Amino acid sequence: MAVRQAKKSKLSAPEAVGIAQEFVAEHLTDLMGVGVPWRMQSPLGRIWVVPVWITYPGFEQAATIGSMAVDENSGAIISWTPVEEMKLNAARFHTTNRELIATNFQAIPKN
Repeated sequence: MAVRQAKKSKLSAPEAVGIAQEFVAEHLTDLMGVGVPWRMQSPLGRIWVVPVWITYPGFEQAATIGSMAVDENSGAIISWTPVEEMKLNAARFHTTNRELIATNFQAIPKN
């Protein structure tokens, strides 16, 4: 007797965020995280677009440095801003805002 597998429900936004966070943790630094995803539709199917942010004290989500596309059906990351480009974008933000970043770090209470 053949048993039919139930179709996996489509990937939710929190699941897409979790997948993207794993990618960031594996390939980038702890100053980088992911933002709120949104869906996109194409003739090939639906994806979640997940922005990648750089964060600093006083900035929270300071700047978008890249993004990735997570397939809604498979959960696979099918496209992303190249890691080296995200690192370069983060470095540009840091260079441009160096003094303000230093000021915000100095304002963090010391224990």
